[in-house]
Amino acid sequence: MFKKASALLLAVMLTACASQGTKMDNETISKVEKGQTTEQQLIDILGEPTSTGFSSDGSKQLTYTYSSASSNPASFIPFVGFLFSGVDSETQVLYITLDKKGKVSDYTYSEQSTETKTGLL
Repeated sequence: MFKKASALLLAVMLTACASQGTKMDNETISKVEKGQTTEQQLIDILGEPTSTGFSSDGSKQLTYTYSSASSNPASFIPFVGFLFSGVDSETQVLYITLDKKGKVSDYTYSEQSTETKTGLL
């Protein structure tokens, strides 16, 4: 009985996660060089951007976004989850501006980690 309950709890905990996009790290971002890296090289390094846009000056913006969320394991414990449940989330955003020649002219990176408590305590 205990083995079945443990297996069920593990299965629930593993499915309580969600992510979108490709996670970025400092090594990957350091490959982006102003005046050097082209749009195709960005796609080779980071994959397809989450969104694209244009500015009135003719430059192109690429946005790469990664987000993930996972439930706190305490959320799945009967009675304890009512008090201590929550969600941990992480977001990464990389904004890249390409000049008219298709090379990186500027970029901005930000990341955020958040713990949201949904239990009573």
